[in-house]
Amino acid sequence: MSWLILTFIFIFFLTGKNLLARIWSQQSQDQRAFAIIFDLFAFSLALIFSTFLQGRLPLPELKAYGIFLLLLNALVYSIADRSIWVAAKNLAASTLSIVIALSSLVYFLFSIYLYQEQILPRHFLGAILMTVAVILVSGKLRAPKHRKGLLFGLLAGLAIGIASSLDKIASQAAGVNFYNYAIWGTTIPFLLFLPPLPVKTLAREWKSIAVEKVALMAFFNVAGFFAFLYALNYGQVFKVLTLAGFITLFTTLGGVFLLKERQDLAKKIAAALIAFLGAVLLI
Repeated sequence: MSWLILTFIFIFFLTGKNLLARIWSQQSQDQRAFAIIFDLFAFSLALIFSTFLQGRLPLPELKAYGIFLLLLNALVYSIADRSIWVAAKNLAASTLSIVIALSSLVYFLFSIYLYQEQILPRHFLGAILMTVAVILVSGKLRAPKHRKGLLFGLLAGLAIGIASSLDKIASQAAGVNFYNYAIWGTTIPFLLFLPPLPVKTLAREWKSIAVEKVALMAFFNVAGFFAFLYALNYGQVFKVLTLAGFITLFTTLGGVFLLKERQDLAKKIAAALIAFLGAVLLI
């Protein structure tokens, strides 16, 4: 399967997961506990997918630095997981997708070092456009819950940008099929024990949410992440991430037309287009 098809599969599943997250995360009472339950489903599904694709349980192909990369990225993803569910609960999907798009800027800054990317004038323009897009959608977020959502959305974007920049080298060091389930499994201890989460909090969250809906969101996320990793390994990173910018645009349009998030409609669509253009210029 070509990297292009894999990238569009990734776009489809991540857009769907983003829209579902806005609807179904509202039941959550503790977003950290919600993230742990979500990751447990994701780990189980990724383990099944990986075993099916390889015909056996994938074992690590770790190089000397592979374990370090896996644990480092699991820590970063645990920060993203904690943040994204708080943001999803407090922000409209059409707004959050634009804030999260800031991860493209973070990815670019880290890839300068990791992949020796050359800095061009268009990159500075892209960075300015990404910043303008976030300012545009955040200007009228006056309510405390919206401000909280914005803060955690920015933190999630930062963490996702760092983690995405490490995904390619980490998955190559460990093997794609192993990495795809191992990253979910190693993220859970960081969520659970830093600091320790009471078991009763986890049990209360399990009872308060629709578990089958969380499982479906996990399926969308795992399927999309699988496609993303294979696209990175089969194609050029900048091409994959350029097309991935469509997630911001499609999520914003989905929030507007499917979830009826019509407040500041023109501003949201303009910000989504600016963010998409900025992401294209950055890659």
